[in-house]
Amino acid sequence: MKTLIIAVLTLPLILALLLALTTVIALHQDLLSKADIEFLTDLGKREGPGAVLATIRAELYGMDASTISDSSRGREQVNGRGHAPWVLRENLDGAIDLGEPGNPPNWREYPKAWHRLERMSRVGNNAFEILNVKPQEDSFVVELTQPLAAGLELSVADVVARQWFYYPNEPYGGPQYDETTLTVSGVGVSPDRRSIRLSIGGLKAGYAVYLRLADHLRSESGKALWTAEAGHTRNRIPGQSSAAPPAADPDDDWRDLFDGMTLSGWRNYGGDENNVRKWTVQDGTLALVQEGIFPLWDLIKSAVLGGGSGDLVYYREKFRDFELSLEWKISPGGNSGVFYLVRDETEKVSWRTGLEMQVLDNDGHADGQIHTHRAGDLYDLMAADPQTVRPPGEWNDVMLRVKNNHIEHWLNGVKVVSIERGSAEWNALVAASKFADMPGYGKAESGYIALQDHGDPVWYRTIRVREL
Repeated sequence: MKTLIIAVLTLPLILALLLALTTVIALHQDLLSKADIEFLTDLGKREGPGAVLATIRAELYGMDASTISDSSRGREQVNGRGHAPWVLRENLDGAIDLGEPGNPPNWREYPKAWHRLERMSRVGNNAFEILNVKPQEDSFVVELTQPLAAGLELSVADVVARQWFYYPNEPYGGPQYDETTLTVSGVGVSPDRRSIRLSIGGLKAGYAVYLRLADHLRSESGKALWTAEAGHTRNRIPGQSSAAPPAADPDDDWRDLFDGMTLSGWRNYGGDENNVRKWTVQDGTLALVQEGIFPLWDLIKSAVLGGGSGDLVYYREKFRDFELSLEWKISPGGNSGVFYLVRDETEKVSWRTGLEMQVLDNDGHADGQIHTHRAGDLYDLMAADPQTVRPPGEWNDVMLRVKNNHIEHWLNGVKVVSIERGSAEWNALVAASKFADMPGYGKAESGYIALQDHGDPVWYRTIRVREL
C-alpha cells in the first residue's frame, strides 16, 4: 500500500518533468510560439499535465509531415458528433498543417478540395484577407486587412452571395434549407480602399448569409486573397419584422421517432412489434440487413400474397400536417423509400395507399434510368428537380413537409418536389402512374410513416417529426 501511495504521488511530478523537458525541446526547435504556450497552459489548468504532454507529442512530434493529402477524417472521430475534428499540427520543419478533413456538403473553403489539409509556413507578414463583415439594413461592409490595389475596379460580378437557413441536427449542425442566390445590386470601395460596401436585396431574418469575393482581387502590394469567404447570420434586419423562418426555434415541437438504441415504436408492416424481422439497430441507425439467399422474397411475397411485409412502420400514431426530418444512407446499387400518409395496414403493401419519397443509388440501380424513380422523387409521379443525391455510403438529409395537401420533398437542403395533392396536376400524374387502379392511393387525410424493405441494405437515423 505504501509503495502504491508513493507511486500515485510521484506520477504527477514525473509527468510535469516530462512536460517541462518536451516543452524546452520544442521551444529550442522554435516549434512553439507564445500563443502555443498560452494554449497549453490553459489546457494544463483544465485537464492536467498529462493532457498537455499528449498534445505536444501528438501535435508536434507524432505526425508525419508528408501526409498532407489526408482523407482519414483526422486523428479520431469526435464521439457523438459525426463530423470530422479540426486538425492543427506543427511539423519539425516549422510548417503548420491546418484544416478539417471534410464531410460534404457542410465544410469546405472555396476553392480548396475536400479531404485535404492546408500547409502554412511562417513568412513574417500579414495575409491579405477579409477582416470583418458589418451588416447594414440592405448591405454589408466587408473590411480587408490591406488596401485594394490602386486602379482595381470592382463590379457586382466580383461577388457571390447566397443565403439559407438550418434545421439543426446532432450529427452535422444542420443541412442548408431554402438556399438561394442573392442579387448584388451595387459594389462600392471606400476612399482608403480597405472596405467594400455590398448592396444586397432579398435578405431574410434568421438566415445565414454566405459571401465570396472574386479570386482576381489583389492588395496594393500585389497579394492575392488568402481567404475570400465570409459568413454572417442575420437574426434580425432593421426595418423588417423579427419573425424568422421556420428554423428560428428549431427544437420547438420536434419529437424523435427513433431513440437510436431500440426498435421501440417500430414494427414490420402488418407484423408483430415483439418480432421485428430484418431491421436492427446498428450504431445509432435503423438498419435493414439482408436475410436469406433471396432478399427480395419478402417484397414479392407481400405484394402477391399479403400477410405483412418487411417494411418498417412507426405504428404508434398517424400524422396529418407535419414535417419529417431524417437522414438515409444506401448501399451500392440499393433501393429503399420513405412512405408517408399510409392509410392503414389492411392493404398487402404500404405503397398501395401511402406516398413515397424514393431512396436510391441513382447510378447503380436500374430505377435510376426511370425519370420518376430516382432519389428524392415522389415515386412514379414527380421527378426531383434538381438532382441533389449523394453517392452510396454517404448520408443524405431529408425533410418531408405536408400542410393542407401541399407536399414538399427536400433533399440535402434543396426543395426538389412541390405539388398540391388533389389538384388537376396531381390527378393527371396519378392517372398516368402505376397507382391509377388503386382507389386508396394518396387519399388518406392522415397516415403512418414507414421505411421500405426493397431487399437492399439501407440505414436511417435522426428520425424526427413535428406537427404543423
